[in-house]
Amino acid sequence: MVGEHLKKADHYLSENNFDAADREVKRAIEEEPRNIYALAYKEKIRESRRRFEEKQKHEEEERHQQEVALHEAKSQLAEIAKQQVQRVDVGEVHQRKSASVVEIRQYRDKLYEAWRDGVLTPLEVVQLGKLRLELNITDEEHHQLENEVKHESYVEALQHALVEGRISAQKSEVLADLRKQFGISVEEHLALESRILSELHARTESATIFVIDDEPAIVKLLQEILSDANFKVLSTTSPKEALQQLDAVVPDLILCDLKFPGTELSGFSIFDRVRKIPELTAVPFILLTGSKDEQTMRMGLQLGVDDYLTKPFSKETLLAVVKGKLKRFKALRKSM
Repeated sequence: MVGEHLKKADHYLSENNFDAADREVKRAIEEEPRNIYALAYKEKIRESRRRFEEKQKHEEEERHQQEVALHEAKSQLAEIAKQQVQRVDVGEVHQRKSASVVEIRQYRDKLYEAWRDGVLTPLEVVQLGKLRLELNITDEEHHQLENEVKHESYVEALQHALVEGRISAQKSEVLADLRKQFGISVEEHLALESRILSELHARTESATIFVIDDEPAIVKLLQEILSDANFKVLSTTSPKEALQQLDAVVPDLILCDLKFPGTELSGFSIFDRVRKIPELTAVPFILLTGSKDEQTMRMGLQLGVDDYLTKPFSKETLLAVVKGKLKRFKALRKSM
């Protein structure tokens, strides 16, 4: 019976129900006063209770500090808004302009940066508040953009957790922690569930991207962005090595730099050779260039290059172009 009592005590301890655990250990000691396991478990419960209470106290202090910081942040924002109104009253600003598409996109990018790791800190609230005033973002625009970004960030975090195997029937607490981290209600999670599952299914059918660029830093950056989007990535900084590899592998898309100083090869010549390989005839080929020379771009398009990406380009632009070309390639293959 002592073993049964300790087993129950262990269960209660896992739920932080220290009083119930104490009762079971007390019963075990009453049956066998000198049982060293029961006596040791009594001490274990005492220590676990102490750590739990300290943790609760620490979390409560943190919540209080965050509330104070948030109150201060809101006060700063109110003061900034007041100053903005005063500027209008004295004629410093004659007419409030609406936010442009570029300004809205800039604000959304900053929101995304702030929300990627979860609920905003007081400092992020202040920084975004100042930016809102600078870019003339209305409250309605802010709430709409923040809601979009918040959900997008949560979906991404959840997808990573699912792919990494951190969420399962036995690890459901991870899901609760993520909802708390991003301030997502159960209702919001359920509304996003179909999107999460469909995008996760799409991630299991990842395509292979072959990156060819003589700058290792560019190759590394592209690898990170594409891998994070769950693409399989092959890469090389040598155009000659690229042609050798393409004799043996068939990627779903090729990203290739336009210029390779010190060699006779260029993005155009690599494209020309790739198109002579029967298995690669229809594979999307995108040129990366630091030049906005329209004549050069027209030349590539006339040769049949699928698209250009002019450096520097954003992560969102890269993924949009890649996914668009892959979608078209997939539809083409189905029709063949």
